Amino acid sequence: MSARRSAAALLSAALAAVMLAGCSGQFLERSYSSVQEHTSRYWESDAANTLRASNRQDVVNDLLLLISQHSSDAIIRLYNETSDLSAAETMERAAAEVQQDTPLGAWALEYITSSVTAQRSYYEVSVSLSYRRTLEQQQRIINATNVDAFYRLLTDTVTAGGSDLAVRLGHWSETDLARLETYAGLVRAEFDVPDEQLWLASCYPETGRAGIVEGLLAPTEEELAAARGVIELAEAQGTAARQLILPAAREESLPESAVPFESLLGFSGYYYEEPAGELWHLRTYVGEREDGRFPLAESFGFGEARDSERDLDGDGIAELICSCAYGGDGVEEVFIYRNIDGVIFRGAIDLTQLELPGWNDYGAGSVGSWYDADAEQFVIRYESEDGSRELSAPDDRFFIYSPYTGS
Repeated sequence: MSARRSAAALLSAALAAVMLAGCSGQFLERSYSSVQEHTSRYWESDAANTLRASNRQDVVNDLLLLISQHSSDAIIRLYNETSDLSAAETMERAAAEVQQDTPLGAWALEYITSSVTAQRSYYEVSVSLSYRRTLEQQQRIINATNVDAFYRLLTDTVTAGGSDLAVRLGHWSETDLARLETYAGLVRAEFDVPDEQLWLASCYPETGRAGIVEGLLAPTEEELAAARGVIELAEAQGTAARQLILPAAREESLPESAVPFESLLGFSGYYYEEPAGELWHLRTYVGEREDGRFPLAESFGFGEARDSERDLDGDGIAELICSCAYGGDGVEEVFIYRNIDGVIFRGAIDLTQLELPGWNDYGAGSVGSWYDADAEQFVIRYESEDGSRELSAPDDRFFIYSPYTGS
């Protein structure tokens, strides 16, 4: 583990060197009034536990007051509305604004519902709030002037064995998401956090000025999947996402000789060739899926690759058949690659299943195999006392399969 002093030095160097670019977003033109629990402006004087509002801004402030108390149900008397429809629209717009544009609403709320009933001089609104954060989590929000406090707060959280951190920021700038990523990376390095242990950082709200930053040090698969969806959507739209998954996925460069394919063994991907000498080559097939790239198959031999596809088991996904030749002695061997429920298996001929009359088993070179694509036959040639003999089969009856994980 790095020393704390070394991490601090690294922090200073990183901030001096890195070009920071982060959450874009224009500041909201609207400002949200701070509310106090017992202010007479928002509570009705003649009705206990009943709020009042004269316009949409008042409704927004009422809802923020309820969220600050983690209240689930309330009554709001809404004045100055001309119809049931206008009252309902005011409530709907205020609820959307609180949940989408305010830090606490965006972070804490799952949804808001309301129903409007006309009274003599006002509309009575029954409001229900559902939360995705607990009262305990809300009470643990830490206030900080800016994102620079996140390094120390995150360090303290990891030291204490905590699993989450929520910080309410007094200031936010366009470079702060990149600064946040830098701080989190330094803390991960200081505590030797393995790459397999992912962290998730999210800014609330998703647009405008971020007012709350949350760090999850043990996010669930559902939380990570939702974050990946947000990040992918932002990338497709050419915007900056307000979420970070750490460590960031490393983009692997493709080999210069890579040839892409759309479908092979049920996967997209590419293959590339590596020459060894003037005649022999190794071809590697690489599959791609959401969690990254993985070895799909390989073939090798002299001259051009002798690979072909054929659906041997009738499951709709063609097997890849590779007729290979070893460079040292030129012995031929055929392999079959098969997709079984998303897992790649490689099949090879099991000589123990074969009856080879008169086989002179003197070791390597006494038997070889390949696939005749024109005749759709697997061919086995072996040496006997009388010379070379061949037998063939139209299917993989002589093959035995095992999971393929690469050479």
